[in-house]
Amino acid sequence: MPRTFIVTDLLFGDSGKGTVVDALVRKYGAELVVRYNGGAQAAHNVVTPDGRHHTFRQFGSGTFVPGVATLLSKHMLVDPLAAVVEASLLRDVGVTDALERLYVDEQAFVVTPYHKAMNRLRECSRGDKPHGTCGMGIGETANDILLRPDRALRVKDLLANDLEERLVETRKALWVRTKSFTWPNNPLTAEAVSLFNTSEKVIAEHYRRFCGSAVVASAMRVQALLNSLTSVFEGAQGVLLDQDCGFHPYTTWSKTTSVNARAILKEAAIAHPITEIGVLRTFATRHGPGPLVTEDAALDKLLKNEHNTTNEWQRDFRVGWLDLALLKYALMVNGPVNMLAVTHVDCLAAIPRWLICQAYTRNILRKPGTLKVQAQMTKALFKARYSPVLISKDHVLDTIQAQLQTPIGILSQGPTYLEKRFATEPEPVPA
Repeated sequence: MPRTFIVTDLLFGDSGKGTVVDALVRKYGAELVVRYNGGAQAAHNVVTPDGRHHTFRQFGSGTFVPGVATLLSKHMLVDPLAAVVEASLLRDVGVTDALERLYVDEQAFVVTPYHKAMNRLRECSRGDKPHGTCGMGIGETANDILLRPDRALRVKDLLANDLEERLVETRKALWVRTKSFTWPNNPLTAEAVSLFNTSEKVIAEHYRRFCGSAVVASAMRVQALLNSLTSVFEGAQGVLLDQDCGFHPYTTWSKTTSVNARAILKEAAIAHPITEIGVLRTFATRHGPGPLVTEDAALDKLLKNEHNTTNEWQRDFRVGWLDLALLKYALMVNGPVNMLAVTHVDCLAAIPRWLICQAYTRNILRKPGTLKVQAQMTKALFKARYSPVLISKDHVLDTIQAQLQTPIGILSQGPTYLEKRFATEPEPVPA
């Protein structure tokens, strides 16, 4: 009987979802990885035992395994041009057929170069008060869908005769909105402005070639895949960045809890067992601005972050001590999971005595509400304090299980699937 696994990041992202997905695919012989939120802004690192490395953005993190397919669900914001580039990078590390193994739900919305350009100009116009972005056009595409629900491009439209006209319409609609921005004159903004001059004819040609390589899938085709194959649902970013439950305005325009995955499975009437896995590091991390209560710059020097670095759009990669208060909030807004996958367990050896946050000195976190309520929690988090609990490195994992009242099912002690240890599994829940 097929099985289904849902992998969700319980923090701000960067917790190691990719390496967990790769290990699950190999252990259970999964044939399909389903991306259920976000878009090409994902950065899920997988390293193979023979030293190959790829940062997965749209392709599922099981793609190193021959024959494993990826499904970009209707909840994804698909960037066909970025997918072609990623397929080329995968060819460089020995995966020659990634596009041919790609299914794309025909109802998924499309990120164009014009959305990316507007995204970058908006962030640059914020000056010294950035919200943080990956610069991949996700927020602008989501906003475009709200403002032009009947005209925003879907994957099925990439095969339509009027595609070029629709691209011109999209460019004009977005350019008009930039009139409210004031951005500095620098190489970043110059590059963004140049994206607005990308030829719609050239884009259309690339889109049609993409659809000729990948499989554009109907709802019936999607449901057939999900019912017949063992699959791993791979989330993007983390629960604490959720558009509704995260700490506004330092969030993403995406539902980063497992709600989309559960909705897809319900629509497909899945009858086989489902196991939901919450992923976390042994310490807290965050890319770019926003609250990180347990941040400790000194900790960064002691821990290895080879694949998580500062960049021009996401800004600094920040680290802090394990924050169980935030993890409890994440489980509250996401819903309980069957097991935890704890990554970077090998980092525990770097520090004999480990600091953790069990709670803040004031009760800040509560059930999510309106964006105003979320913004109030954000302000409180910036001022939050906690009394560090000092424990032995040998007791960190037991503390996580006890405090979160959830068993640890997977331990990751290194970058490859060979360094994953699967504990005794709890029983999966029926669909």
